[in-house]
Amino acid sequence: MTYTTTPRKTAAYVVSDALKITYVPMARSDSPAIRDALRSNKAGEPNWNYTVFTVVRDPLERMASSLLEAREGSEARLPREQVLQTFDEVTVDLVHRQGGHNHGQRSVPLPAGHPYDLVGTLATLTADWAELGELQKQRFGIAEWPPVPARDRRDSLGPSPGTAMLPVKISQRICNIYRDDYCCFHLPVPRMCRVDCVGGLAVDPMQ
Repeated sequence: MTYTTTPRKTAAYVVSDALKITYVPMARSDSPAIRDALRSNKAGEPNWNYTVFTVVRDPLERMASSLLEAREGSEARLPREQVLQTFDEVTVDLVHRQGGHNHGQRSVPLPAGHPYDLVGTLATLTADWAELGELQKQRFGIAEWPPVPARDRRDSLGPSPGTAMLPVKISQRICNIYRDDYCCFHLPVPRMCRVDCVGGLAVDPMQ
């Protein structure tokens, strides 16, 4: 099966003048909590003189979170097998096109000459947030750094319980779709997946 990479998505920017931050939100990576911590919902033109950072999330957990939303929302009363069947169909469609909240995180490029100063992950947010605070203290003399963002209750419990629900073939398909995220951000690959960052070949999801 041929996998189509995510088309480039226009980056959005949240700027905190008080903390000298240009933040690039990623869908399903706790961006509302991070915005709250930055005390800014000011979206607009980036300030490239500020520290540019983002937070990314393991793609498998990121997709599993949508499965949990489906179970807790309109499909909460559906049998587990039916929810998984729907999720299976959705991820098959994503093989050829990803959009909306399902875009690849690697597909949000910054303009040439403006790299990220720091890329954190949701799994290591506490340590990454502290590192960001120290960076701002050194660069801009910011002595009062806000507490680490209060994460969503489900995210704070560690790996999403939704990942445990997924059959191996769906997990591998998701890892194939978002291979660029794993490879470019050097994210740990979940034990139920294999990702080829050298040859760039998709691993058979046993369809």
